[in-house]
Amino acid sequence: MKVQISVLDKTSAMEFHELIPLGMRKLPALRPGDYAVMGAALDGSPCGAIVAAPETDGISLTHMYVSPHCRRLGIGARLLDKLLTGLPESPGAKLSCRFTRAGGGDEPDPTFDFLSHRGFRIAASGESVFKTTLKSLENLPFWRRDAETSDSVKSFRSLDPYEIRAFNKKTMYDMDLLAPPYSEEDALPGVSCAIVTGGRVCGVAAVTGERAAISLSWLHCERAYAKHLPDLLKAVYVLATLEMPPDTELYIAALNESSVRLGEKLCPPGSRYPVFRAEADIGTLKADASARARVDALGADAENRTAWWDDLWAVYA
Repeated sequence: MKVQISVLDKTSAMEFHELIPLGMRKLPALRPGDYAVMGAALDGSPCGAIVAAPETDGISLTHMYVSPHCRRLGIGARLLDKLLTGLPESPGAKLSCRFTRAGGGDEPDPTFDFLSHRGFRIAASGESVFKTTLKSLENLPFWRRDAETSDSVKSFRSLDPYEIRAFNKKTMYDMDLLAPPYSEEDALPGVSCAIVTGGRVCGVAAVTGERAAISLSWLHCERAYAKHLPDLLKAVYVLATLEMPPDTELYIAALNESSVRLGEKLCPPGSRYPVFRAEADIGTLKADASARARVDALGADAENRTAWWDDLWAVYA
């Protein structure tokens, strides 16, 4: 098996579209000549990706994913090492990330184990998220799909004087004060929706992520239209089920009382998980990566010398 790690540009990142969230494929360079997106391919097939973005005091590891059938092969470690080679060094700069832990922190978790092994300091952030799947939502009575079809959903209309539209660039630009704190490329097209009345956007449900996991990242509505939020959420759910497999995970951040009530309404009991923050010094991580590279090189050289002696013995035996 041959693993190839490469820096991805705008074109090559599209080959990893199922591994990298849509809005992360166009991240700015960390510095001139460096890209924030790396990809891994196993025998030529995309199998993993890592994404990083600049922060005030260092670099944020915003996304890391390895396909389930390719795990335990060291691909995640190689992706991180490749990323580290391009990171700028500055005194005290940190590489950090946020993640949820399986079982709320009591059960073994591969992300926790990986980061701990690589020297990250991990602590609870005090935040939490709700987690469920599209499959588990289908039995909720207030947004069951019933007999709705693809054609009826794509032109999803409710009673006048408003309608619900799937996001496109025009609706994103028309949001004005309701615009989420990210660009229109971040929201998943065909899944994120808006309430529109008289050509004006008055409610937003923005979904981010990729096929494996999505987040309800932004939900806002003018007070006069708040009673129509269930219709807005139903449209998002129906469109998501048309675009994504049933086992797609859905995350809802518990940011305030409203989001907590929504999470409790949509997710089964016991599905609220704490969010952890992991942090490590970039200089230390780069030194460790260099040391591992030297050990790997020595191991490969030893294998080559062994093979050479085997060939020589075969000739003179």
